[in-house]
Amino acid sequence: MGEVGRASSAGAVGGGVLLDVFVPDHSPGLAVDAAVIAAALGEERVNIVRVPYGALGQPAEANAAAVRFEPRGRCAVFIERVFEHPLLGSYGRRVLLPNPEWLTQEDTRRARGLVTEVWHKTRFSEGRLAAVFHDKVHRQLGFTSPEGLAPVASPEGFAHFAGKSRTRHTQEIIDLWLADPGLPRLKIGRAH
Repeated sequence: MGEVGRASSAGAVGGGVLLDVFVPDHSPGLAVDAAVIAAALGEERVNIVRVPYGALGQPAEANAAAVRFEPRGRCAVFIERVFEHPLLGSYGRRVLLPNPEWLTQEDTRRARGLVTEVWHKTRFSEGRLAAVFHDKVHRQLGFTSPEGLAPVASPEGFAHFAGKSRTRHTQEIIDLWLADPGLPRLKIGRAH
């Protein structure tokens, strides 16, 4: 996560809040992403704003009442999805931190009109979205979760969690495993 730290620290005159991080309230996983950012930059430099899931598709005027916040940071970071709000224009930098498997056409349309940058957690994300957001600044951050350093309990197998999104590539993973009998056992679960 060094890229974020370097870029943000360089502009940090006198400290204070650097980022207002907007996170949809429907996913504990997205809240973890926000916590990782806050831990990397320091809790006092990140203002986390929970966005009601229902606000994601609403016009700016409706969200003025539904999502109450005062811009405190120099940069707005939207985890996974952007939303419209009258105060968002006050940020010079508006960043999308996407999960490409959940980015719908409507999310993409909204983000194209709002964000100035796209920060990617993985090379896969950057590869998928660089052409989609061709006129935006792209940064490949690398990203991890707090559990990322936990020891592997059993290296004899792997797990893949299939879900609603086709971009989880479940069939490709199954095909790869079937093509190489030397790979360890694969368990496939269903993500909820």
